[in-house]
Amino acid sequence: MNIKMKVIQAIDNNEFIDLLKGKGDYKIELHQGVSANVPTDVESILTKGIYPLYLDDQNKRVELKLEQSLITMIDGELFDIYCALSTIFCQLIEEGLGTAPFKINQDKILNKLRITLNRKEKELKNCFEWEGLGKPEGMWTEVLRMDSICKRRWGISLL
Repeated sequence: MNIKMKVIQAIDNNEFIDLLKGKGDYKIELHQGVSANVPTDVESILTKGIYPLYLDDQNKRVELKLEQSLITMIDGELFDIYCALSTIFCQLIEEGLGTAPFKINQDKILNKLRITLNRKEKELKNCFEWEGLGKPEGMWTEVLRMDSICKRRWGISLL
């Protein structure tokens, strides 16, 4: 099943968050040449699934579903927060490159993300899974890396 069809299936089955977390059949493997320790290929979900569906869908429901899911995930467990952060970061990159067909509601989503990241700093520093693997400050190192890129490229702070 192609990625666009997985997005449609996730929406139809009310499993959109599972898609963004790479849960079960929704996991999208990274290209073999990419060395990143991530649960799913968020860039492909956006560029090969969500964006094409958005361009085809007259109701633009996938944009709303993405924003609603990110808000829910930001309020979730540490893994949910990490997956939301990764998706938001990838979306910001696509927006910055001009390749995203829509822009997320940065005020709403980034404000909520900032509050959560600052509140969860200690937990993120003690999380040594995914991109936090082998880092002295765990997942917080990845948060700082993403924040630095966002500040440098677009003047946006995640913290």
